[in-house]
Amino acid sequence: MKRVLGTFAASLVLIWGFLLFGGGMLLQNTWGALVLCALVVTVLARLFEGQADRVEELEKRASHDTLTGLLNHSRARVLIQERMERCPDSSFALVICDLDQFKSANDNYGHIFGDRVLKYVTQKLRQNAKETDIVARLGGDEFLFFFEYTEKVEPTIERIFSSLTGTYETFPLSVSMGVAQTAVVGYEYN
Repeated sequence: MKRVLGTFAASLVLIWGFLLFGGGMLLQNTWGALVLCALVVTVLARLFEGQADRVEELEKRASHDTLTGLLNHSRARVLIQERMERCPDSSFALVICDLDQFKSANDNYGHIFGDRVLKYVTQKLRQNAKETDIVARLGGDEFLFFFEYTEKVEPTIERIFSSLTGTYETFPLSVSMGVAQTAVVGYEYN
């Protein structure tokens, strides 16, 4: 914001100087008016330069988990509800994964190690996800995996489960999972 205000102030000084030292005479003809318009456009362009990038960055911060880069719970909820409303005849499954004994990773190995475990789990979930799947971090050691299926749901659940069990470095990984299917619970996300 300080940069934008600085750029704006500098541009105003340029226009003021232009008008003070001969700009008034130039405004009496077409070329002078065009020069002034070009200066105004330059001022406005510099003022709003980079705003789209900043808005995009703020939107990402509001919708994604900062540690893992996954969607956060709020954004995932919106996308899941939209998907179910768009495809009411499709079958979906929502998987909630909770890392077992994750507190001991932080307690025994430190929070930096715990963060690496969470990033590892994120990587495993992403490897199992198709482009249309929704993967999110709910918070702490809980993750969400939402997907559409056409036949049996069990193979996907088993694949996710087996990818999240084993070890990370020397820390044993295991998960508790809950699964909800739209065929059983309906199309409301609550």
